[in-house]
Amino acid sequence: MTIVPLEIKNGPRYNLELRANITIPEINIENLAADLIDFQNVIIGQRKTIFIRFINNKEITCEWNLNTRIELMGCDKGAENRFAISPNCGVIQPGQKQLVQLSFTPNGASVMNYKFSISVKENPKNLVITVRGSGTFVNLEITKDRFEIGPVLPYDDQAYQKVEFKNTSDFDTELYTLDFDSQYAKEEDYLKKFSEFAN
Repeated sequence: MTIVPLEIKNGPRYNLELRANITIPEINIENLAADLIDFQNVIIGQRKTIFIRFINNKEITCEWNLNTRIELMGCDKGAENRFAISPNCGVIQPGQKQLVQLSFTPNGASVMNYKFSISVKENPKNLVITVRGSGTFVNLEITKDRFEIGPVLPYDDQAYQKVEFKNTSDFDTELYTLDFDSQYAKEEDYLKKFSEFAN
């Protein structure tokens, strides 16, 4: 606030009070309790997606874009190819929100850390989003390593041996055999016909 005196020749004097609200555009992330977004365990070769919302609580338009320079400490080598953000830029009007998609696709059984740096126009401070994820395999264990049925009469359908599998991972696992799964054979035949039709 400042006072500007205004004098009128042969008249009264007025003091003009000038006020200005200096606002810097800024992005906040909705419902982010910590500075870290953890994808936790993801099966290698699959992708996990997390959605976040950027909020513009300021009185002016906020224009942002992803800073593509990889110079942040705490980023693992190769992690930039495993994590993705979409969209990578945007304009958010005052009081509005924008939905942003973060994804993680692991290629190995290791923990990976990465930081997205978001540049906001007219704001010298970048918004840093730290993400972490871990790749994992689906593990099945067979309770026995050898199975023996013994002598069997020809065409005897009562001869069998139980085989037990133990899922030691945190994910549901589908187990099937290619020789006896008719659904798999149908799907393979369909894919073969589709590829022939496409070509």
